[in-house]
Amino acid sequence: MDSLEHYGAVVLGGALYLGRWHKDAHQFLRRFEEELRERPFAVFALGPIGQEPVDATQSRGQLDKALAAHPAVRPLAVEIFGGRIDPTKLRFPFSHLEAADSRDWEAIDRWAVGLPQLLRPRLPVSV
Repeated sequence: MDSLEHYGAVVLGGALYLGRWHKDAHQFLRRFEEELRERPFAVFALGPIGQEPVDATQSRGQLDKALAAHPAVRPLAVEIFGGRIDPTKLRFPFSHLEAADSRDWEAIDRWAVGLPQLLRPRLPVSV
């Protein structure tokens, strides 16, 4: 992708691994910083495997820290969702982790349903 010119809004998601947001998400924000300032966008991360409130709070802090590295871009919505571990797709030593899936599909659906209204492209006001 060379440009966001054909997109009225953007939703960017990336996984949190060991307390860090995926490097591709950071690269996307750096590459399209100027264009993201001109259009509405939202951000989410998949991360915590535990289902305690502290797990989501810690992951939100990790995502907030990652976004702070890109102060020029300001998402209209930021959310954390539970993550998934599939050891069959990981390299050693992570391939020995226990499989887990704490994604809450209903919560993801609720968030996604509200995005079109929130991210409606802002048109210039005619006077």
